[in-house]
Amino acid sequence: MKRILSFVLAAAIVTVLFAAVPTTAVEREYATVETGKLNIVVDGGLAKNEVKAGETAQVKISLVNNPGISSILIRLSWSSKLTLTNLTYDIVDPADTQVMINTPKNYSEVGTSFKLNWMTADSVITGDCTYATLTFTVSDTAEDFEFLPITGTIDDADDIFVNDGDDCVNVPYKFIAGGIDVKHEHVFGELTTVTPATCTEDGVAEHSCSCGYKENVAIPALGHQAGETVEHDDHEHWHPCTRCGAKVNCEAHVYDDNTDNTCNVCGFVRTLKGDTNYDGKINNKDIVTLFRYISTDGTGADPFVFDFNEDEKINNKDVVALFRYVSSL
Repeated sequence: MKRILSFVLAAAIVTVLFAAVPTTAVEREYATVETGKLNIVVDGGLAKNEVKAGETAQVKISLVNNPGISSILIRLSWSSKLTLTNLTYDIVDPADTQVMINTPKNYSEVGTSFKLNWMTADSVITGDCTYATLTFTVSDTAEDFEFLPITGTIDDADDIFVNDGDDCVNVPYKFIAGGIDVKHEHVFGELTTVTPATCTEDGVAEHSCSCGYKENVAIPALGHQAGETVEHDDHEHWHPCTRCGAKVNCEAHVYDDNTDNTCNVCGFVRTLKGDTNYDGKINNKDIVTLFRYISTDGTGADPFVFDFNEDEKINNKDVVALFRYVSSL
């Protein structure tokens, strides 16, 4: 019975530990800066601060709405998955000979907390600035989407003050904790077509990461694909696209000369201009046919064939032009 209870308890602990690490992005609530106070802000407190597992991260502690400060002592603590490798007090004025700071003697012995202590005996730092920059190494064991907190406490209100002549006046403050969001690298599965590409327009495909994030990818337009068959109209020939039927490699008909009525490429047989009797030849018979048409006030003639001089009229002038043309052959 004891073994069964031990197994159940162990399984419950494993389940809780596993559930503590998010497998998808979790939106955190971020703090806001408070007016009328010195805001001591750790990166990640006001906005996401993403770093991948195994990488180096620089975390700044900023002073916002700083009315003037001469001393800040913070007991800083951080996740066990962060290793401090460097600490710089950016607030230090190189010209200030009365400044004192606390830095680690041996970073390998720091652990997960350290007292950041800066004080200047006779100066006042005003305006928004960076108080300190901490460099951490993020553990390889940190999980995607995991939040690694960096918190701090001020043990006594006297630890934050400004030199005011001969007196040290405490400065009202608000500490905003931060941390590091372990960055997730998306690993996408196979693409699924959402909108197929056409000959002339791109399509859309979609793939998803295990975290639920989806990304659209453009599918390039396919372009037309000419088929083997040839189609034509009265003026040109082309290969129809095998996908959409559009005209591909469209070209004008090719003839040997004005008396040739068969296209050398597609075999289309045209009606020759002036071939008024439509026998595929231009000779005196066509002149007679044209003259009779005009003389009988005929209708329905093809202007391309009968309007030989191309003046948009069919009359005896066309008979003369056609006669001269036949005579020149």
